Amino acid sequence: MAGLFINGWWITVGSSPVSAEVAGSVSQSKIVQLYGKIYKQEMKNEKLLIYVRVICESTSEKTTSKANVSNDITSNLNNLLIYLSEPQLFQTGNIVFIKGTLVYPRLPTNPGQFNAKSYYNTLRVDALMYDCELKLEQPAFAVYDEFLYNLKNQLSQSIYSIEDKEHAAILEAMVLGDKNEISSEIMKLYQESGISHILAISGLHITLIGMYLLKILRKSGGTFLITGVMVMGIIISYGIMTGMSVSTKRAVIMFILSVFAGIVGRTYDMLSALSLAGILILIENPYAMYSAGFLLSFVSILGIAILSPCLHKIIVSNKKIVNTLITSGSIQLATIPLTLYFFYEIPLYGIFLNLFVIPLMAIVVFSGLSGAIIGLKTVILGEMAMGPAHYILIIYQILCTLIKQLPMSVLAVGQPALWKIVLYYVGIVLFVIGITKRYNRKLMKAERTYYSAL
Repeated sequence: MAGLFINGWWITVGSSPVSAEVAGSVSQSKIVQLYGKIYKQEMKNEKLLIYVRVICESTSEKTTSKANVSNDITSNLNNLLIYLSEPQLFQTGNIVFIKGTLVYPRLPTNPGQFNAKSYYNTLRVDALMYDCELKLEQPAFAVYDEFLYNLKNQLSQSIYSIEDKEHAAILEAMVLGDKNEISSEIMKLYQESGISHILAISGLHITLIGMYLLKILRKSGGTFLITGVMVMGIIISYGIMTGMSVSTKRAVIMFILSVFAGIVGRTYDMLSALSLAGILILIENPYAMYSAGFLLSFVSILGIAILSPCLHKIIVSNKKIVNTLITSGSIQLATIPLTLYFFYEIPLYGIFLNLFVIPLMAIVVFSGLSGAIIGLKTVILGEMAMGPAHYILIIYQILCTLIKQLPMSVLAVGQPALWKIVLYYVGIVLFVIGITKRYNRKLMKAERTYYSAL
């Protein structure tokens, strides 16, 4: 895993989407004309976001292929993100003509300021445009991508037709991966209570849905090969529909590997699957390693795979609540430095609140998703199916409100220095090595005692 992160860092050092020289030479008033292919669309804060893969530059004299251009401003421009205040009707896969002003994301000028350049690098976006001229050139479109995009919009409309706006926004985030409509008050409440992770499509959601589908299809009489392939296809489609964020992509890859291991009769190894997921993600986009989603997602799994077994060796218990608390604590211990680095504060009681929140997530996900699907046909039955999710969300809000009233519910300690983070993880590694060696010595001693008794 260490080699994986070093490799990702090395790739990013020599590969900038838009070089400083190019970005610095572009005037904000410079208007460009381009041709591009739409590869993704989403609604955010009542704006339509269109992701375009640039094909070539258009000039008054001719259309110039990027492959033949060395000095023009689009020679290093691959992906473009367009913000439209007035949504227009386009389909994923359309070839469009674009005319507008290029805006390049910049580095922060003050400590703690939002790093726009780093953020858009993780999205593989080189430049932005706002309310530009956009015309359809070729109507060809990606049928399946467009199907998933329309399905997501229909499910979103179904949720809002059943639930009130506040709960609909939360359910939309939990089952469709869209957090844009969640109010700042609710987002802050979940963050300060330590349960904001449930608002992102992650391993929890993917595993719940995937394993449930496997169980249902297996009971219907299908072989593991057929059901496994079907479920893998459904999970990949679900990941694409919900935006395929870094954490979602990691979860999808690891789930596919676990199912594939079952199909070929091999043992699934969590660390090997995590490493392969990291390699695939960083090959596609090396800048992902700088995002909070990537680091928190991977370090959480490392906490479960490495730190949790060590703590279970120290605290041996047959009680489920104790074992759950140890696993939750492992994740908390593994991610504390990163949480402080990105958010400057930690929710002190989050580890305990998650003991109640996570077990109920299965009901929330299935109730919310089934209610949205049923609501496409009948709102009344959709309301009945979504009822459990509605009341659990009320319970979540009550628990979060109570937690916030406790003393020192949130510790705001600021952003730690990088050397402190490194020192913390070195301590974790030494702790794991020490516990492992101690356990192995005890095991060897027990074996010698056993064989000498024979």
